[in-house]
Amino acid sequence: GVSCSGAATCSYASGTGSITFSGLAATLTSGQSQSVTLAYTAPASGTVTVTTTVATTTAESSTANNSSSRTTVITTADVTTSVSAPAAAQPGSAVTLLLSFSNVGGVSAEGVAYAAFLSKGLFGVSCNGATCVYNSNSGEIGISGLPSSLSTGQAEKLTLYYTAPASGTVTVTTVITTNSDQGANLAPDNATAGTVISAGVGADMTTTVAAPLTASPGQSVTVGISYVNLGPATASGVTYAVTLPSGLAGVSCSVACVYDSGTGAVAVTGFTDSLVAGQSRNMTLNYVMPGSGPVEVTSNTTANDDGNPGNNTASDITYVSSDTLPDLTTTVTAPAFITPGSPVSVVVTYTNRGPVPVTDISYQLLVPAGLSGVSCPVGCSYSGGATVTGNPAGIGTVTITGLPATLTVGQSVEMVLIYEAPALGPVPVTSIISSPTIESNTRNNEASAASDVSALSIVTTTNGTNNDIPTGPKLVIGKPVMWKYLVTNTGDVTLTGVTVTDDHIGVICTMGSLAPLAVHTCSWSGIVQTGQYANVGTVTGVDPANQTITASNPDHYKGVVACDVNGDGKIDINDVTLIFSSIDLKVGVGDPRDLDGNGLISINDYRNCVLRCTKARCAP
Repeated sequence: GVSCSGAATCSYASGTGSITFSGLAATLTSGQSQSVTLAYTAPASGTVTVTTTVATTTAESSTANNSSSRTTVITTADVTTSVSAPAAAQPGSAVTLLLSFSNVGGVSAEGVAYAAFLSKGLFGVSCNGATCVYNSNSGEIGISGLPSSLSTGQAEKLTLYYTAPASGTVTVTTVITTNSDQGANLAPDNATAGTVISAGVGADMTTTVAAPLTASPGQSVTVGISYVNLGPATASGVTYAVTLPSGLAGVSCSVACVYDSGTGAVAVTGFTDSLVAGQSRNMTLNYVMPGSGPVEVTSNTTANDDGNPGNNTASDITYVSSDTLPDLTTTVTAPAFITPGSPVSVVVTYTNRGPVPVTDISYQLLVPAGLSGVSCPVGCSYSGGATVTGNPAGIGTVTITGLPATLTVGQSVEMVLIYEAPALGPVPVTSIISSPTIESNTRNNEASAASDVSALSIVTTTNGTNNDIPTGPKLVIGKPVMWKYLVTNTGDVTLTGVTVTDDHIGVICTMGSLAPLAVHTCSWSGIVQTGQYANVGTVTGVDPANQTITASNPDHYKGVVACDVNGDGKIDINDVTLIFSSIDLKVGVGDPRDLDGNGLISINDYRNCVLRCTKARCAP
């Protein structure tokens, strides 16, 4: 695409890069200039340098300015991603990851797609800043809601959450792609970070705050604050701090403290900076309730060797009491343990605690997306794949339509949510009641309860193969046979008294307890019987609610004479043909093609089976 316009034409030699001009004046008078516009199509990446030279047979005062060069940098899109994860986390703690996707190139990136991958089998996976759907079997996280185009310098960030498992390392990988040309693609398109999950050996400082729900203006309010080292090691360099709203009156503590009314910070100096495992420090804080509120009290503690900083902060709120503002509240009662496929009933109540009626009330439940069999006798609609503004992805909504829009003073209404228990848990149910009416206390407008799933699975195999339907493998009568029973706790609670039985044999093994997602294999040996054989492996266990959990899986084989490969009761051309086609194949114990039992099909097996044919010439 090289061309010229203006005072000259040109020819471009792509092999050498030289451009020859024609049409320019051979003589230039003093001050005269000639201009040429050179055009070319920019390549995919890199730089393009243009050098021009001019020469004359006339003597010059200076030739230093007879040549000039300029370079053009070819800009492209260049998408990249990064991920930030804590180096370590305590089992059961909430882990927070920061994911970033951006375009650091010189032009916009189009057709941008985003993906992330977590370790498999995690619980509590959600995100903020986009819509995320986590597949616990593969670990893949589908991300939607982020822009398909990123301008130069644009960055999109989202926060990913999960509940730390019992042990191991949890890895997260982010990937970004684009349809736009990325040239040299200098910035990485994927990133990985890992978090080690360990109970650790350090200290674990935690704090709690207990404040009254309401107080009248001018009333003295007392707040209880506690600091505890959960261990197992001694906590050193411990600090204690409290934060209040600025401008409060009458602030004092039961131990030495100093309140800064300008910032609201309370420096607590009356405690030692070292706590052994299990040791606690308790204090009370007092202030005068202002005319308007609420007043939030936040406590924080740190230590040099704290292995779990996620529980170092706690807060509680006191509201200004009122004789004219209502107070709506809700409660949720759910079974502690459920089994997959069973119907589950959750009781939800809504109450107006007064002292005045409330109108225009709305009722809503938040439950996991993808539930089956969701219904309410009072009437409701379930949006199983939708998300609620401000809530993480994977949350479904139940909008309740059959409850009254007005609650009088002291009135309570009750409803029942019904759903089919899923294969994996836990299943949290959150109830929300709201109204445009101003309330004295909105902290109790939301309540939650969760049900853990108790579940087992078992896979029965014969000589290493899984055969749920007959006939299963053909095995030689009288040869050894091995059954294996692969047991998995597919629920989210530990099961005890786990026992595996076989309907022909009886008890195969017992394993005491089995943790969530744990796998255990039992085995039993026997002798191949004649004809079609079917057995059923069954596993039972007991969940924390003393419910018996059970699962079963059948398996099959067919006992045949040696060389009867197709199991039709005779040895003929069909059997020996199958043996011949299997020469050099390694097989397991009891295979009817392996006449000499050495685990390898050979020409000798073929020849000896020919000699065993039921009819002459191995006729069928």
